[in-house]
Amino acid sequence: MIGDPEHIDKINFLIHPGFLSSLRPEDLDDPDDTSDIEKGIALLPIYTEKAQEIMNRTKELLIIFLHSHKNELKNAVKESCPYILEIQKIRKLLGRRLIVIANDGNGPNVDVTGLKKIITARGYAFDKDVESESGGETIGLCVEDWSEDLNEKLGLTQKTRINTRFTNCRAGNNFEKAQQSFFQEVPDLQEIYTRLIWF
Repeated sequence: MIGDPEHIDKINFLIHPGFLSSLRPEDLDDPDDTSDIEKGIALLPIYTEKAQEIMNRTKELLIIFLHSHKNELKNAVKESCPYILEIQKIRKLLGRRLIVIANDGNGPNVDVTGLKKIITARGYAFDKDVESESGGETIGLCVEDWSEDLNEKLGLTQKTRINTRFTNCRAGNNFEKAQQSFFQEVPDLQEIYTRLIWF
């Protein structure tokens, strides 16, 4: 890295993009009901829309945490899986402001020290007051688990904002109805996830 690092105002977390679209019928409770897979496919361009927004805000990063383990990722790239193609589009938009992390285990398991080293190597820096926003697959589970863990491990002073427009709430035919239904669950979630807010 040459010169002083560029200070980041906001970090965006994208949790497990492509998880739903990578499901196979045999993975589902009802193999004949592929609506979750279809929702996952519908979500992929929404992530690129989000990246387009971030592209114009130069003091923001996007960090993607994949559901795929490193050995699975090689096959996903080789097979040109839809979520891989979408991430490649996002990389063209954001360049070094996109960081992609493969999954190395079950549940939230982010190596924060390693993540900070990557951010520093890219020429960026942030402090504990940085704003953070999160989305991905799926809301009410992995999105909250990983976001809470990241917020705590990074020692952030502000709560991470869960953007329901950036999650599988958005994948249905009626986002407003899906969002309204989800927000009925938020009071219960707030008792579990104390470092998050939803919007």
